Amino acid sequence: MLIELIRNLEVKIRLSTQKLRVTEQTLSETKHEHAAKEEKLHQENKSLVEKISTLTQKIADIKREVQNQVNETLTSVDSLTIEFEEDYDHVRTRVTKITNEIQAMQIQLKQMNEDAKQTLEEMVMKLSFVKLRMTG
Repeated sequence: MLIELIRNLEVKIRLSTQKLRVTEQTLSETKHEHAAKEEKLHQENKSLVEKISTLTQKIADIKREVQNQVNETLTSVDSLTIEFEEDYDHVRTRVTKITNEIQAMQIQLKQMNEDAKQTLEEMVMKLSFVKLRMTG
């Protein structure tokens, strides 16, 4: 019985030792898997940080380019506005000058018309007077 007990204990010790080896191997594999996963996550994180940096730079470049285009557009609009205002003032001045010239011509034509009427009336009166003298 003692021998049987010893054999049973030896079997239990072997089984426990075997179980311990399996547990240690599993733990070692788990640690290795964990380390591999951790390394993979570090690599992914590094890759994402690089992508973020690249995209941040691209966004900054695009923002700078858009800002430059907006500034150029605003400068062009300002230049066009100034040019339009100058041209508008020039045209307005010319229209005013032409309007004044037309009004002066109207006054002059009216005066010429009145002078022509008066001259015609004078000539008609002179003709009438000459006719009366010749007949009379």
